[in-house]
Amino acid sequence: MKASRAYSYIFGLAVVAGTAYYFQLPAGSLSQALVMVGLQAAMVTAMAVGIRMHRPARPLFWKLMLAAEVVSSIGYLLWYVYPVGWQVELTFPGASDPVWLLSYGLLVAALAVLVRARSSRDRGDLLDASIIALGLGFAFWVSQVERTYQLSGLAPLARAVAIAYPLFDIALAALAVRLAVGGGKRSPAFWLLGLFIVGQLAADIGYAETVLRGTFRYGAPHFAGWLVSFAFLGAATLHPSMRGLTEPSDERKQTALRSRLPLLAGAALIGPAVILIQDQQGTQLNLTVDIAFTAVIFLLVLGRVSDLMVDVTEYERVQERLSQLALIVESSEDAILGWNTEGIITSWNRGATRLYGYAPEEAVGRRFSVLLPPDRVEEAEMMLTRVLAGERVGNFDSERVTKDGRVIDVSVTLSVVRDINGRIVGGATIARDIT
Repeated sequence: MKASRAYSYIFGLAVVAGTAYYFQLPAGSLSQALVMVGLQAAMVTAMAVGIRMHRPARPLFWKLMLAAEVVSSIGYLLWYVYPVGWQVELTFPGASDPVWLLSYGLLVAALAVLVRARSSRDRGDLLDASIIALGLGFAFWVSQVERTYQLSGLAPLARAVAIAYPLFDIALAALAVRLAVGGGKRSPAFWLLGLFIVGQLAADIGYAETVLRGTFRYGAPHFAGWLVSFAFLGAATLHPSMRGLTEPSDERKQTALRSRLPLLAGAALIGPAVILIQDQQGTQLNLTVDIAFTAVIFLLVLGRVSDLMVDVTEYERVQERLSQLALIVESSEDAILGWNTEGIITSWNRGATRLYGYAPEEAVGRRFSVLLPPDRVEEAEMMLTRVLAGERVGNFDSERVTKDGRVIDVSVTLSVVRDINGRIVGGATIARDIT
């Protein structure tokens, strides 16, 4: 396990070092092209080794990712090595474009499989992801899709292929957002995969911008995004936590709404901000698209606010039920106390005070053994172990010691206490004096 973690980090650092070496070579040279292709080949090899070594229970995601990168490596040969090595000018669309589009299709399919496996069915998560994804999608649409569509001199096929690239980026960003707000464990493999997506998108945006401005060149700074993404994806596949990446969360996820509010607010404001920037720059507005995006985001925000109002109402109902339950426990004639997995008393009702003589502030924080005669400690410890193992103990007679040192006969009921996720967090004891 430790060795495979080391392989993961060593591989990542090696590719980062290779990236630094890449930019030391002459820009646009064949040596640069070969280094880039070599680094991607190393990533593909690392992925194959990682999948074989860790054998994930749900391998479809990883196999699709590997297929996407194998196809992508062919694309780099056709798009990078061939024109640089043979000094030929590529046509558009060319032989590499179907390969690239297939690679992107496999990548999007892989992430869709991962999202389906990991994401919760929580409506709030889905709405949050949709709001953020649509905001980012609108920015992508205006900055890339519309500008690409407006390019002059493109044949219909060339225009369709050119637009397909940013559309795949929009899909990639949307799936990444859904992963970020969904369920599942945030393991090292998860974060490394996220960094791979960020590097890929950053490089794609840089590439699109240089193409639209007519300043593209091989070996440009944005190539760093593609290169470091090789490091992140290869390291993610080699890391042992990749086994559980496709596993759904076994915990009921608590929506971290407060941390998402800035993202949601920013996403909701992207539409008006883009329209304002376009107006300031004198850019021709596509009002149909602008209004459509803004209206859909607005409706999703309304849906989210509606859900929050329902959540608040339900929260108040739960609090009322909990308050009633607490009153019942506090008013009980029986001694009721709660304790954690270490046997430390965490709650103490009035009945316990009457039976044992300790005030709540005297009992809470002390170990339950304070209530036991010396000859009953071993028995109680065995009962504690059984309860924390989830075993049903039931009712039994025993002895307890009061604050003033009296030994009393009690009828005891032990029960396990579980949290909202079903995990055992302690137990409860109900005792009745039968002296």
